[in-house]
Amino acid sequence: MPTGNLKFIAAILGLALLIVGGVYLLKQQVAQKQKVVASKVQPAPTSAPAVSRTATVSAQEQKQIDNFVAKVQTEAKSTDTLTLTKCIADPQEFKVKTGGSFSIVNKDNQDITVRFSPDAIFQVPAGKTISAKMTTEPAIYKYGCLYKDGVRVQAGVVYVTK
Repeated sequence: MPTGNLKFIAAILGLALLIVGGVYLLKQQVAQKQKVVASKVQPAPTSAPAVSRTATVSAQEQKQIDNFVAKVQTEAKSTDTLTLTKCIADPQEFKVKTGGSFSIVNKDNQDITVRFSPDAIFQVPAGKTISAKMTTEPAIYKYGCLYKDGVRVQAGVVYVTK
């Protein structure tokens, strides 16, 4: 085989390896961005205003936190039904009392786990509605869905009140 053909084939193989490697890295980045763990964001104003007992925040950061809390308190809807479609929540920001009951509707075609906090985790079968009771302490929590393939998706914010 002539040397020119070998160089051409080697160049094509090298280019193919670069493309495959790039696609793999891109998929890894996308998968990493989708894995969001639901976590406690901010204690409700009825408790201490700091984000964490060990964290020190600047005045600017505290102002951002206060603005976020005020926004959630204003925009959170009191509802007895949370509907999830591909982990897009309706409403995204809702309000429920500690000890209050509400329904979670799963419009997906696969089972999901909805996590509000370590103390409030609910299994919702595909296409079903469950009754849930919020037993967490008053605070603002991010919540999300966990699919059985391990993908975690941030869905919204719940404002738990007294």
